[in-house]
Amino acid sequence: MPSGERGPGAAWLVWAVGLVVLAGAVALFLHVSSAGDEFSRHNPSWNGTSVFFEELDAREPVVITAPADLRGHPGATLLVVAPGRAPVGDEAGEYRAFVASGGTIVVADDFGAGNALLAAAGTSIRFDQRNLSSLERAFELPAAVLGFPAPGGDLAGNLTAVVFDRPVAVLGGTPLLETSRLSWMDGDGDGRPGANEPLERYILVAHEEIGAGRVVAVGDASLFINAMQDLRVGDNALLLARLAPDGVLVDGVVSRTTGASGPVGTVLWLQERPVLIVAVAAAALIALAVRRPGRRTERGA
Repeated sequence: MPSGERGPGAAWLVWAVGLVVLAGAVALFLHVSSAGDEFSRHNPSWNGTSVFFEELDAREPVVITAPADLRGHPGATLLVVAPGRAPVGDEAGEYRAFVASGGTIVVADDFGAGNALLAAAGTSIRFDQRNLSSLERAFELPAAVLGFPAPGGDLAGNLTAVVFDRPVAVLGGTPLLETSRLSWMDGDGDGRPGANEPLERYILVAHEEIGAGRVVAVGDASLFINAMQDLRVGDNALLLARLAPDGVLVDGVVSRTTGASGPVGTVLWLQERPVLIVAVAAAALIALAVRRPGRRTERGA
């Protein structure tokens, strides 16, 4: 073979090196890219929940991707952070049956979609979407409301205070955490109690027993975001540990924490379809084999 021509082995080597370089470029791109979805466990920015879920993953929680899967976990705790939609079809019945059979559902929300899930679970508790502020606050921000244990609350026992981030009040149920009496519904949003904004105590976390189970409503999904982790004040970490005990189930049906857009979403989509990846790789190898050039005839022969 003339020195200027490459044999089949050299061609395969070029292809292999090219694939390695391409794989490295993709890996680098994914490393510097991330899902920007608010509350997403794949989002490392301030409004993601990657820090909380990295710590939770060490305890190997079970992710529920279909409400029917709850049937196999009687008596467990299901954590639903930032519901993004209402249950549809048979989903509502599965959530309700899970609670009735002894399960606990923890719903953390301050955007409104959580009310549909609370109704589906069979509780009378609801989230109040009005703007809640307090003079008992952290960081000198009216919306950084401090929550204090209510008498007899099991989840709040031995807590001194919890820092909330723009929470909403919880209506109904048995209080677990409350604001101080120096709190008000800030209708005009000026950060000060007005003449028509009386100071009162509001519920931030409440629960209701339903059959053999119960529902816990937390008026602030932001307790779980990265910016609220490792605070210098408050017993937030202890509260989150109680809301997500060992053996906790994580909702992957209506919760926004599983959201992933951009390249991260594509990778997650592919990870869920390994057969497709194998099929595509096999097709590529077959195509390369078919197109591989044969031995060239030497010039002048």
